[in-house]
Amino acid sequence: MSDLERPICFPKLVDAAVIAELIGWSRKHIYDLAKRGRIPHYRVGSSIKFDLIKVKAWLDDHEVAA
Repeated sequence: MSDLERPICFPKLVDAAVIAELIGWSRKHIYDLAKRGRIPHYRVGSSIKFDLIKVKAWLDDHEVAA
């Protein structure tokens, strides 16, 4: 199923390496945040995946005004 065929209600899930690259943090730090329940994620078996939209919302919620 291509991205164009995926129903809109299903999130695009990515791994920690993608999130780490986008945010500029280490992959280990992303996994540590997930392990502590600090960043939104999905766990299926031993796999951890992240919804880009939920992670963006999480970052927005943690913004500190200067």
